[in-house]
Amino acid sequence: MKYDRNVNYSKRIKNFLVSTTLASSLVTFGSVGFASDSSEIINESSFIQDQVEIDGDMINFPQTEVDSSGGAGALAQAKVEINGKIVNFSQPAVVKNGSTLVPLRGIFEALGAKVDWNQATQTVTGTKGDLTVKLTIGQKTAYVNGKAVQLAEPAQILNGSTLVPLRFIGESLGSQVSWDGARQTAVIKDSSAVQPSTPVEKPKETNDGKVVNGIKANYGSHTYAVKNQKEYDQVMSIIDNAIDKADSVTFGGRYADAAEKYINSYPNWDKTDKTQAGMDEVFGPLLKNGVSKEEVKWLYKLSVTANTLSQQRESGRDGSPRSAYDELVNKVGDCDSAAQAHSALFDAAGYSTAIVAGQNHAYVYVKVKGKWYSPQGGSFAGGVENLTVPKGGWFLSNPT
Repeated sequence: MKYDRNVNYSKRIKNFLVSTTLASSLVTFGSVGFASDSSEIINESSFIQDQVEIDGDMINFPQTEVDSSGGAGALAQAKVEINGKIVNFSQPAVVKNGSTLVPLRGIFEALGAKVDWNQATQTVTGTKGDLTVKLTIGQKTAYVNGKAVQLAEPAQILNGSTLVPLRFIGESLGSQVSWDGARQTAVIKDSSAVQPSTPVEKPKETNDGKVVNGIKANYGSHTYAVKNQKEYDQVMSIIDNAIDKADSVTFGGRYADAAEKYINSYPNWDKTDKTQAGMDEVFGPLLKNGVSKEEVKWLYKLSVTANTLSQQRESGRDGSPRSAYDELVNKVGDCDSAAQAHSALFDAAGYSTAIVAGQNHAYVYVKVKGKWYSPQGGSFAGGVENLTVPKGGWFLSNPT
């Protein structure tokens, strides 16, 4: 039965419980309040439940989040990408107070970890090899092999799933994590897929304008997998036009105020501000490497511009789209073509780039102030001096 705002459910309810399932155990929210002025059911974790049994009827409520003033606002959902593939969970990732909260069980299990739930203590324990992660619902302190780790948001239950900050995934399992604002996607790369194991392939000495396979390449040996000079020129024309417009991108996107506040006060940003803590996840790696604040803003704008270009095409996941021309002109693409187009954009903006392929995915890397980063819709993950490829991987495009 769909929730009807014209029905006063408070007259039908005396005592009831809101229940949900986690790890095959019944989890019952303690006290349940009722907001008579809005006729919406609220639990202790400040989330409005989406389904409640009342007098034998299952009432479906809109999933919302309660703000500090007592009103309710939309709880933004987000997607999760693990090692290049979108993964669907029964409870999607959500954005709360500027922090991306992801379902711990689903992601841990997708990364090969075992998860156990203790109903009595409301504690979740995850294990992977010799690593043990433990956290308690409602607490902002988690423990990784006994070492305390502070969370930007406390662990919480929503629709039967334990949600934790995205950053905690990286801190606990050593995965590479980032937030792709343009796609509203949490991006997670398993350490086994990104750990270097092969020495870097040194780029060949090349000059701008070198002819590669009959194509005059402007940046190193990069032709972005196009077939001929005409395709190359069309791609670079689109890229140059996009760079010209990149400065119009708002730094920080919908979190512009928080982004400006964070970067202007760095390194003395407010550590108690959850939104600024989220900004530190996105921009901190660059700033800690000594990249200037102005360049960080420019890199963010370039990364968002690259993602915006890719959003204009249809997804072709059969492996056939290979080139930046497929991505930008034919407007059909996958990870290979996207990486080529993004490489072209950062090359044209004056940065060295490379594309690493493996495990059915391709990643573009950009060299900034002596370190290699993987741009993800505004954030820059990684930060390694020597770019290497994973076991079984290869350089789809050598560093410029």
